Amino acid sequence: MARLCACLAATPGQACDQLAAMGAAPSTGTAAPSVAALPAMGLLDDEPGHAEEPVTAHGLRAVGEVTVHNRAVLLRALATAGAPAPPDCPDSELLLRCWARLGERGIALAEGMFVLVVHDGQDLVLIRDHVGARTLFHARAGGCWAVSTSLRAL
Repeated sequence: MARLCACLAATPGQACDQLAAMGAAPSTGTAAPSVAALPAMGLLDDEPGHAEEPVTAHGLRAVGEVTVHNRAVLLRALATAGAPAPPDCPDSELLLRCWARLGERGIALAEGMFVLVVHDGQDLVLIRDHVGARTLFHARAGGCWAVSTSLRAL
């Protein structure tokens, strides 16, 4: 079990240093080398949570604690949009694909408990479920933005 954390900074080194200060090592997960540099994303292994390794889809990278209850609906919506997802992809990747191809409408379709931190261009996009079942904290520290599902890490 793990919690997630991510840092967005001016340089990859600064983001990785801040991530280390939070207690996590940077993780590339399934990220392609071209998107692995910024921001730094990692897992806090000794905390109770449901975070999975970072995932990539459609040129975006994300880390999340995601439990989707209506997987079939999301898979169908993506297929209808001409961007089918692998049926066995993790819930975090499925939600990332919904964001990448369907935008806010894709997130609105999702039912479940989730937090997803997406590296989209120069931004970190923070996505939560509609009722806030999973918590997400953010802070500005050491010249970078830090995000985590663990308040203690911040």
